[in-house]
Amino acid sequence: MANVALLGTGKVGLPLACHFAAIGHTVVAVDTNPALIDLVRSGGNPLPWEPGTGADNRRGIVFTTNLQLALDGADAAVIIVPTPQMGDRLDDSVVEKAVREIWAHVPDLRVCVASTLDPRSAWLLHNLRLAHTPVMIRLGHVREDLRNASLFLLGVYGGKDLVKWARDIWYPEGYSSTYLVHEILADPTTIA
Repeated sequence: MANVALLGTGKVGLPLACHFAAIGHTVVAVDTNPALIDLVRSGGNPLPWEPGTGADNRRGIVFTTNLQLALDGADAAVIIVPTPQMGDRLDDSVVEKAVREIWAHVPDLRVCVASTLDPRSAWLLHNLRLAHTPVMIRLGHVREDLRNASLFLLGVYGGKDLVKWARDIWYPEGYSSTYLVHEILADPTTIA
């Protein structure tokens, strides 16, 4: 299992942190919103409509606003931050900022971008240490959709070792989802 630094603990990030912990990863979740981190640390649930995100499901997950703490000892960074609609495209500036900050702290760390990206901005994924693994979920059913995934989108330029690494983050050896997971492997622009 891996030590995962998860950047973003919002509507998808918090359930994703719980999912990664449930499948055996050690998770340190980081967010720039101190009020959200304080709420989660105190046992509150910012997503009461999202099953599987309560305090019992967050046992063992470290929540912080300190990116360096999240990255210390990490085998992987997973980015799940907002990419809001900006005119006729999605704004990837928060994703790009997160990637740059990760590599400022740990230059060789491999990164999975789980956020949705605009195909026109997938240029930022043209890197041998990055995988684009957008999640196919419904809000209110995130944990269920992750657990019962039937499709895994994986965009990489980094070769077979990066493909294996990304698979091991999302579907580690010994993990079995309810359904057969079909994988679509392509370059990141195609996946976006």
